[in-house]
Amino acid sequence: MTSVTFNNQSANVSQFSVKFEANKSFSFTTEGLTGFPQSGTWALNVNETVIILNGTIELPIETLTSTRFGFKYSYKNHKEGNVDVRFSMDL
Repeated sequence: MTSVTFNNQSANVSQFSVKFEANKSFSFTTEGLTGFPQSGTWALNVNETVIILNGTIELPIETLTSTRFGFKYSYKNHKEGNVDVRFSMDL
């Protein structure tokens, strides 16, 4: 991970890791993300603009270049309301 932000506030990237496998499996280490799966299967939508985890969790791809990959996870928190978590990785 290059950066992780919660509603534009930086998080400690050492608490996060992600691995997407060619066999369509994934594994995540995510600290404090409500409802975020730690493993399972992934797919892309028809337009290849959204990663779908375990058939239900949608992660819009925000950046995809030859050097950078970024996507977003959104959820509701009973204290903070809507939370947007952005993951960014340099390739």
